[in-house]
Amino acid sequence: MKDLYLVRHGQTKWSITGQHTSSTDLSLTTQGCKQAGLLKNRLSKINFELVLTSPLKRSLETCELAGFSKVANIDAHLKEWNYGLYEGWTKQQILTKAPEWNIFTDGAPNGESVEDVKNRAHAILDKIQSTQGNVLIFSHGHFLRLFLTQWLQVPSDQANLFMLTTASISVLIFDGRIRVINTWNDLCHLYA
Repeated sequence: MKDLYLVRHGQTKWSITGQHTSSTDLSLTTQGCKQAGLLKNRLSKINFELVLTSPLKRSLETCELAGFSKVANIDAHLKEWNYGLYEGWTKQQILTKAPEWNIFTDGAPNGESVEDVKNRAHAILDKIQSTQGNVLIFSHGHFLRLFLTQWLQVPSDQANLFMLTTASISVLIFDGRIRVINTWNDLCHLYA
């Protein structure tokens, strides 16, 4: 594989309010649609051998507005973390109930564990490993942050160190045989 591009979906109503959104299938806001359109300008110059997207509406819309829906493959492994009882809650609301809670170490009650999401990340890594060209993935904030830890082969709690904004582009590459981050949470296309 050459370069691995990770795109977090554009803005939604709940990403503005900070509500945890997994299975609640929200569309992009007007601003989110604009963000996705700006992704098109940035990504259209790159040839991708494989394009994958989460089946959730916000990722599908981002993929479409970025110009890749005709070549994208939908993969359920790219869904956002299932937050279970915390679906729709903000981090502040969760911390009121569970002050030490951390999604990357504790998972979600009645949702997915850290191991569940790590297994999905490894399924994607297995799927893309034989690809010769560039790969483009449209997915979600917490999933992509945990995915990064699996790419780097570091403990999953390290995902706390990497913020990921809506409609951001991140690029993972190989430096020789070592998996590294080339670019993380790049937003320059939104301000060009």
